Amino acid sequence: MACRHADRSKRTYFENGAYQCSMCMTLVTAEKSRLGKLARSRGNDIERLACKLLGISRVGHYGGKEDGGKSHEWLAISVKSGGSYPERIDALLRGLPVVAGQLRAVVHADTPGPGVHRRMLITLDAYDFASWFGVQAVSVAPAAPSGDVVHV
Repeated sequence: MACRHADRSKRTYFENGAYQCSMCMTLVTAEKSRLGKLARSRGNDIERLACKLLGISRVGHYGGKEDGGKSHEWLAISVKSGGSYPERIDALLRGLPVVAGQLRAVVHADTPGPGVHRRMLITLDAYDFASWFGVQAVSVAPAAPSGDVVHV
């Protein structure tokens, strides 16, 4: 676990690049610090890719909860990466048979209980969505699973 205290004056730095927070007594090694920087960089790269793919501006951490899409743009997005990728949903989406001119979508529904409206979400493939709406897709597309076509 890394120290989240902003007051760097409360940290004791060691010669090997590690530091210890005097407030929470957390020891953060140089390797742990480097991994955190790489993860942040990877997340920012994914945000940039998603915004470029959808043709919207990247807001970053100045925009609030959204990562992309300013108030005057047609779409606001929040990009989440890491954790566990929803393989089950991806398999459902990729398994749908489609013909030319159709988009694949998976609808998720929940009925919380009496007196509460049903909640529903829809999942689309980002590359299919971007090509459907005429947004110029990025030049670096991921490798397509067998049988799928990636629009670039």
